[in-house]
Amino acid sequence: MSTASAGRSSYACCGDSADHNISSLELAPAYEKAKLDQEKAAEAANANHAKKRSMLTEAKHFKEQTAEVKQWEQLRDNKVGSADLFATDLPRI
Repeated sequence: MSTASAGRSSYACCGDSADHNISSLELAPAYEKAKLDQEKAAEAANANHAKKRSMLTEAKHFKEQTAEVKQWEQLRDNKVGSADLFATDLPRI
């Protein structure tokens, strides 16, 4: 290694004998870009997860409300039906 490249890492590419001297200053921009891309991807994944969880919760509440409406309609229909039976049994005055 020459004295000009002292303090730098030496990487051989693809097994050839050519030395590629890359300093950390040269890698810093690529590292920062990759770090930002990773943070953006993590934020997007968290947002998508929250959106999916919200949609599933809304669907669950809708199903519960639909079942409750059906239950109340059945109770109402049974009550109206039984009231009609009692009304026909009463003598008219």
